[in-house]
This record gives sequence, C-alpha cells and structure tokens, in this order.
Amino acid sequence: MADLPVGLRTLKDVAMQNICPVVIDHAGTDIHAEGERIREQGPVGLVELSEGVRAWSITGFEAGKEALSDQRFSKDARQHCKHARRQTEAALRK
Repeated sequence: MADLPVGLRTLKDVAMQNICPVVIDHAGTDIHAEGERIREQGPVGLVELSEGVRAWSITGFEAGKEALSDQRFSKDARQHCKHARRQTEAALRK
C-alpha cells in the first residue's frame, strides 16, 4: 500500500474498514448533520445515493485533488444514477 497515492490509500482504508454508508436524504432535511456524518469517516466517506448506488464522498483537500485528476474516478453521477439522468434531462427540456 505504500506505493499508492495518499487519496487512493485512504479509499482502500475506508473500504477495508467495512464502514456503513451514509444514506443521502434527497429531500435535504438535515444536510448539516448528514455532512458531519460523512466527515466523521475521514477525508473519504462512503455514501449511498438514490436507487442504492454507493459512491465516495471526498471531503479532504488532498484526496479530492487526487480523485479529480485520476481518470479511474467518475465525476458524472448521470453515468450511475437514473434519478440524476432524469433530473438533468428534465432541466434540459425547460
């Protein structure tokens, strides 16, 4: 693991800990508490989006820089979540 970049080491650490994901409330009733629960996991947290899609929520600056420059990470929720695709398509039709 020593040869992995810091952010990827963090992702692997989170995955190895078998952490339960923070289920995202799409109504946004308590985004501050939700964000706090995600940050409690460290610079990389596991979240569950609509339709049971699991994703990484990156809250640490260094881990974020690495993920944004790594082509293995998707930055487009529309690729993974039908709900996000429907919202985007509806917005484009307006």
